[in-house]
Amino acid sequence: MIQEFLEALDGTNMGQSNGTITYWNIFDSSQNTQELIDYVRGAEVSSKEASLKTLDLIFRTNIDDYEIAYGLQLNDEELKISYDDISKAQFDSDGKIVKSADLFFLGGGINVSKNRKKYAGFFEIQPKPIENIDIKIAGRFEEFENDSSFDPKISFKYSLSDDITLRASRSSSFSMPSMAQMFSSDINLGSVRDFNGDSPFVRQAQIGNPNLKPATSKNLNIGLIFENQKQRLSIDYWNINYKNRIEAQSAQVILNTNPNGSSITRNSSGDLIGVTTTYFNEESTEVSGVDLNFNRLISTSDKYGNVSLSINSTTLIEFLTPALSNEGGEFMIDRVGKFNYDTNTHSLPKNRINAFLNWKYQDYDINFNSRYIDGYSNQRPINSLGTLYGYNNSVDSFFVHDLSLKKQLFTNKGEINIKLSIINLFDESAPRLYDAPDFSFDTRVHDPRGRIVGINFEYRH
Repeated sequence: MIQEFLEALDGTNMGQSNGTITYWNIFDSSQNTQELIDYVRGAEVSSKEASLKTLDLIFRTNIDDYEIAYGLQLNDEELKISYDDISKAQFDSDGKIVKSADLFFLGGGINVSKNRKKYAGFFEIQPKPIENIDIKIAGRFEEFENDSSFDPKISFKYSLSDDITLRASRSSSFSMPSMAQMFSSDINLGSVRDFNGDSPFVRQAQIGNPNLKPATSKNLNIGLIFENQKQRLSIDYWNINYKNRIEAQSAQVILNTNPNGSSITRNSSGDLIGVTTTYFNEESTEVSGVDLNFNRLISTSDKYGNVSLSINSTTLIEFLTPALSNEGGEFMIDRVGKFNYDTNTHSLPKNRINAFLNWKYQDYDINFNSRYIDGYSNQRPINSLGTLYGYNNSVDSFFVHDLSLKKQLFTNKGEINIKLSIINLFDESAPRLYDAPDFSFDTRVHDPRGRIVGINFEYRH
């Protein structure tokens, strides 16, 4: 509807035969007639349909001292996306937008009709426990068109005592890119920072990459479990070494790398008007961390009910991705504890902790939840305006609490569950993040909505 709007600015008779010329009033919108508004109005009309048909065949048997499971899996996956004429967009071979949707700001894309099939076979063998050792051996073979992989896994548990168990596993994995990552497209309006310091809002397109390779990984897990009648504590160290991990490009990183690159669109004056991103295979990624889970039954009583505590936490030790040195070579850099504005990955706080306190009393179920997200650094330079507004190079930690109360009511014909929930009980604000021109918060990590009160009714017959 851009052409119609330009016509309205210059004066249009809206295709009528009476010859009356009508102009769009940009200073007083109340002067624009409904007929003129309808003339310039438009909307994206699209249909997006994804389907997955799966057939699983699983067999189980016992042979001598072995429990064996094996089977087959057949998948038929389909993706269909269609846009009406004014919403269709076109891209050249470099990803530049050569024809945008006839819309003011957002939307549009390319039509897609793709189908693929997957075949997989798998097995798991578990010998009967030998003394204090429990072992499992498994494997999975997958085939996607021209790609295939066999991935084994071995895991074991060793009981050191009645209360302490050691567990470990070693495996590999294989993951094909999704149909959307390979073929779909999406266009929206977003802000980027150009090389000249401007921070315009431009069309940001994300298109699929049909040349994506499957992602593979080698996985290691070592854990210790302490357990008795009232409590259970597990600590697990894990390490994942990815090859060809599928990642979405960052429009900002593309601009920083080459402000006049092939996927960047500028007008005749050099002003930035569009950036196209896609998905790519990151050559290598190394991730490691520690998970802790603690569950304890604090008290149990027929008179006062049951009270239990659960704590779950994840600590990232390292998240290594490739980076280019000033000399043009490549090295691995740790992204943990950073906003990572200058790379294709996202914010990575070092620690995340969730604690749950649950009290079940008669027909009441009361939950108190505390959520903690570690603070992290923002290495992006802050301009004078940001400094004036009090921004700095750190994002504060985020510690919020939730409360919920659930009550069961029984009737002759069924059961009614009533739940009252308060998320962010004390109305904590999201930590501030300098990311001009947004001057806002980290959308991937924090929720800015403050206190949210909800009530839910559920009836079961």
